[in-house]
Amino acid sequence: MQTIFSTREIATGVWLLVILIYMIANKSTRKSIVSILKIVFGKQLGSLLLLILAYNASLLLFKVLAYMENDVSERHNHVAPYIRDIYGFQCV
Repeated sequence: MQTIFSTREIATGVWLLVILIYMIANKSTRKSIVSILKIVFGKQLGSLLLLILAYNASLLLFKVLAYMENDVSERHNHVAPYIRDIYGFQCV
């Protein structure tokens, strides 16, 4: 059976969730989060994040289009593209 997430990806998600819960529970950290989000999504960094998002979306689009061009008889030999493959996560 094929799994969607590896154990490394699951562990990363669990740690991010623990950190997020801590940040929300602590009042002084909650105030800091608002100012950090304003900086991250400000004009300069926001445009950089938008550029990164557009680049990743184009990679996903090209991968999906390349997958769709395969013959039906060859599709059983190919695995459907996963987003984690595009973002560079190590696949086992």
